[in-house]
Amino acid sequence: MGEQTIAPETVDGGGGLETSEGLDEALWNPVAAAVLLRTRPQFDELVLDVCAGTGSTAVPTAELVGIGGLVDAVERDESLAAVARERAGDRLPQLRFHTADASEWDTMGYDLVQCAHGVPFDDAGAAAGHLVSRLKPGGRFAVALWSRDAFAPLPEILERVLAEAVGTGEVPDASDGTADADEAQPEASAPLSLDTPGTLARWLHDLGLVDVRAEIAPRHLELDGDLAWTLVRGRAWHTPLVDAGGDPLDDGALDDLRVRYLAAVAASGATRVDASAVIGVGRLPG
Repeated sequence: MGEQTIAPETVDGGGGLETSEGLDEALWNPVAAAVLLRTRPQFDELVLDVCAGTGSTAVPTAELVGIGGLVDAVERDESLAAVARERAGDRLPQLRFHTADASEWDTMGYDLVQCAHGVPFDDAGAAAGHLVSRLKPGGRFAVALWSRDAFAPLPEILERVLAEAVGTGEVPDASDGTADADEAQPEASAPLSLDTPGTLARWLHDLGLVDVRAEIAPRHLELDGDLAWTLVRGRAWHTPLVDAGGDPLDDGALDDLRVRYLAAVAASGATRVDASAVIGVGRLPG
């Protein structure tokens, strides 16, 4: 438990990244691949993909389970689910997207429940317990979160510059305490400090799971201005971009924030960031 089984990867930032989808090659797809390497979806299995976002884990999972299987991809944000549906098209009838709160999902009997990129609930323990109860005996439960100090020092720089830009001494908080998968992510320090293999493994064990395994999937990104800002706009970590009143920043304020933020990143000397994930998998007894 805790050993690294994938060689660290480093990728170039690349130019022209403008949206969260621009992070697919650099971030979301590699993390999804690392998750599926550990969850090992099998042909004909029933899978619940929690907080599916734009489908980075749901789509390849559906390909693996085949036409005899089923993937219920649950996402609260309809705009993200719409992107996922468009990506999947009609080629995967075994993949069903649902706009819903996974912490209230009723269907049971899954072979695998997976939540990539975080535990996005106010009460993570209660929500995870509910999701574990959706498994059939012997089913697998998997969670992926950002590792400790992931993306540092970028989140701290953004928070400082944002506070300065909106004229307050602290970062305005417009979040509801949640963050969905793919593009709406937990802060760099994961919920409940589940940001190391040891803490994540203990948490999974406390959920009643057995054969628990947790480890780091290491990854590093070479940083340029395009990628540094795309990590913000793609919400690789969750810092709400809002004004002092809690309202979303308008285009002009966003442009100003971008200039300030990139200048601060350049001044910091940061040229490379850690984008490693902590991935844990356990099995429901039975």
